Amino acid sequence: MNVHVSRSAFAILGTLVLATATNASAQTRRKSDLPAEHSASPDLASGHSVLLGVESVMGFEAVYVTTKQEAAGRSQEVKTSTTSLGLLGERRADFAADAFLADHITLGGSLSYASGSGTQESSGTKTDLDSESVWRAGPRVGFYAPVAPALAFWLRGGVEYVRDSTESTLTGGSKSTTTVSLTQLAISPALLWFVAPHLAINFAATAKTIVASSYDVSPAPALTPSTSYSGQVYNVTVGLTGAL
Repeated sequence: MNVHVSRSAFAILGTLVLATATNASAQTRRKSDLPAEHSASPDLASGHSVLLGVESVMGFEAVYVTTKQEAAGRSQEVKTSTTSLGLLGERRADFAADAFLADHITLGGSLSYASGSGTQESSGTKTDLDSESVWRAGPRVGFYAPVAPALAFWLRGGVEYVRDSTESTLTGGSKSTTTVSLTQLAISPALLWFVAPHLAINFAATAKTIVASSYDVSPAPALTPSTSYSGQVYNVTVGLTGAL
């Protein structure tokens, strides 16, 4: 297994969240000081609320990844860029839960899973296609502040772990599993529009950067290249958030 880590990248996220939260706190009045019309937004800053969400019912995503392989004294870089647009279930759904630790401060995380498999038949011979499963999970902290009647700003930042496993059928019928693991730093400002006292539409933009990666093939071939990944992921999503 090959593992690659960017040591300095973990300092970036804390600096961004702290700077943004400090600026927002200086410009935003406490929710208790807001006029009565803000009662359309639930009392989320009380320290007793939990936010549950499906955060990517629909959205757009752009991925820019560089794959670097080294073997037998030679190295190769492959740069890949992809974009995708999903509407009403055509993309994975990210489930999230966050709790208020104090006024305006949240702590929580998100989880998603996707998988796919299939078969192909030709001349009476059926062949299994590659099957793939992808897990995504990670903790995050947030800063929440009401900004207008029925509107709230919510900045989240954290670490996301991705595990992508692909099982392939080799000649002779044996199986091979390739596993790619990524660690990403993520920052995501969001605007919550409360369409009901405890239900909001969540409009979010997210930027992620890969800071660590590993690559593993099982059973391992005679020559396994050293493989590392770097790059960024950007997406804009629309989801639903409920307040308990």
